[in-house]
Amino acid sequence: MSKTPEKQRATAAERKRKSRERLAQLGIKPVQVNLAESEIETLDMLCKVRAGEGKQPYSYDEYISTLIRRDKERLTEQLKSAQCAMCKLPLPTGCGGVNSGTSACYKYKLNNRLAL
Repeated sequence: MSKTPEKQRATAAERKRKSRERLAQLGIKPVQVNLAESEIETLDMLCKVRAGEGKQPYSYDEYISTLIRRDKERLTEQLKSAQCAMCKLPLPTGCGGVNSGTSACYKYKLNNRLAL
């Protein structure tokens, strides 16, 4: 006995609904990214190379999640010792922008250095 197309659609819809519920319970939200063809080719290459020779390439989700986590770690390290010489307050908050924009303000310099 084969399923009718209506039953197949209903079964597929139920599976998708359960999948969305599981992801929501884990706090995982879908994000859509628009990439040019050359960027997709680069991403494919990076997923393969970064996984290591002879291993299954990273999925886009795995690769991008890893990049985000590593960038956060790097930023945290950069900010640990960052302190403005002008206001003596720790960054990134510092003086709250009172001196921002002046050449002596370290927050101004740091923002330029940390920008991607």
